[in-house]
Amino acid sequence: TAYDILGVDIEQLLGRADAGIFPDDVRQRRRPLNQQVVDTGKSVAFPEMLVNTPTRGQRIFKTTKYPLTDDDGVLRYVLSMNEDVTERRQAQDALRRSEQRLREALESFSDGLALYDGNDRLVLCNRRYRDMWPGHGAIAYPGTPFADMVRAVALSGGLKKPIVDLEAYVAETVKFHLQPP
Repeated sequence: TAYDILGVDIEQLLGRADAGIFPDDVRQRRRPLNQQVVDTGKSVAFPEMLVNTPTRGQRIFKTTKYPLTDDDGVLRYVLSMNEDVTERRQAQDALRRSEQRLREALESFSDGLALYDGNDRLVLCNRRYRDMWPGHGAIAYPGTPFADMVRAVALSGGLKKPIVDLEAYVAETVKFHLQPP
């Protein structure tokens, strides 16, 4: 509720400007964007702002302001939609840190390592994997089909034996990749 987040009852929020709702420093940062809504008559999405709340500490808010006009198009009110996105940001930050740790762990392997999804598209790989075959480095990025990787190696001349029928070779290699003996 508004009280849980800002320490203000909902009745105190309705029909009020930012004054008395957000701390002074936040109101100062929001003022130019508020004025933009009034000046342009268009909605404005505010950058996320860190707010010190009286009951929940520091929170991150995402705000969009919408102009509300009468039948003649005259601005009468500005609707403010505020969303506490703190937990979402914390989860995204934790995911980024976890992904970074995974990338660092993959790069620590001395062997080439790659992971493909159920559609046989590259999910992730380490630098050693990208560097171990000619032609891989340019295309070894998430989403690349394994067949394209095989084709790139064959076209780059990275194989010891000559390829007579490229597409047959790619099909055979992909089949072996998907169903090893």
